[in-house]
Amino acid sequence: RAICVKAVKSHCDKFGKYRKAGEEWLITHEDAEYHICSALEEFVKEVDVTILRVHQFCVVVNPWDENGVPQLGRKLLVRGEKSFFLRPGEYLETGVQDAYILQNDEGLILRAKEQFVDDICGDAISEGDSVKQKCIRRPGDRWMLRGPIEYIPPVEVDVINRRNVIPLDCNEGIYVRNMQTGQVRAVIGEAYMLNQDEELWEKKLPPEVVQLLESNIDPFADRGVRSSPDSVNRLDPTRVVTFRVPHNAAVQIYDYKNKRARVEFGPNLAMLGPDEQFTRLSLSGGKPKKPNVIKSLCLLLGPDFCTDVVIVETADHARLSLQLSYNWVFDVSPSCSAADAAKLFSVPDFVGDACKAIASRVRGTVASVQFDDFHK
Repeated sequence: RAICVKAVKSHCDKFGKYRKAGEEWLITHEDAEYHICSALEEFVKEVDVTILRVHQFCVVVNPWDENGVPQLGRKLLVRGEKSFFLRPGEYLETGVQDAYILQNDEGLILRAKEQFVDDICGDAISEGDSVKQKCIRRPGDRWMLRGPIEYIPPVEVDVINRRNVIPLDCNEGIYVRNMQTGQVRAVIGEAYMLNQDEELWEKKLPPEVVQLLESNIDPFADRGVRSSPDSVNRLDPTRVVTFRVPHNAAVQIYDYKNKRARVEFGPNLAMLGPDEQFTRLSLSGGKPKKPNVIKSLCLLLGPDFCTDVVIVETADHARLSLQLSYNWVFDVSPSCSAADAAKLFSVPDFVGDACKAIASRVRGTVASVQFDDFHK
């Protein structure tokens, strides 16, 4: 340890150095094994030694120069391995820190606080042809430093954040936005690291679409289930939205930027771009048919059947409740043209429209016959 001593009046201390009134200084074991304050000196506090190990550093604020004069407002970078005492007026900006050890799949986003010459050029324009190039950083400049490297930032640099490579399979992706241009793109099927001008972008989806994507209901096997399951898969809004289109089904995706739609036939994995959205289906269901009962993202192509309950009245005013079942199928090929595929989604509720049309014809036919003739 060391002690901090303050001069009460101007005098010459026991070490032969002139001290002005109010001046503070340190006395360490290198100066004396022990010290007794004189009448012109005042004990201020004990100062612990600051120890820096290998791969450690600290930033000293208001450091003293070689003449013992405090440099107010300045900063000094101290690297380990080293031990020292903080002199009066000095303090550590953020304490003792570990150096940044970056692997080959890691990087640092850095920002310059003031102009300086950088010994590690990174991705900036260099001023030289040597392998170890230097460049000038100006206030506000942002750049990325990639590993593998051990890095200790100088006092002119702020570390914004640490970046890692995001590994992506061929069926995985992320949304990336360029903060300079605002352009959003999807990165799919590669190991990608965001640079200094990029950030992850969160895609906004309608709540109904999010609920359908997070549910574990199979569009084909669980098509009769109306309630959502207890277990859900939470979506990451920065990941590319995917939907597994089952066999003999179709999904329509609309691109709001290019103002065009495309249809994906199953089995396939549909992936949304930054400006694309699913076309949500809302079909009639139940007995009798009620609108907006079945919610789905994919359209089953059949063959399948639907059942409806129809109230009819004969010519002699006998009211009957009939349960009717209809078989239906979409006669379309996955290799059809885009215009033919778009016709699948031209009718918002084909179940309700078909049941209403058939029920109307049945009511008209039954209304023209007597009950006895109809019963036969």
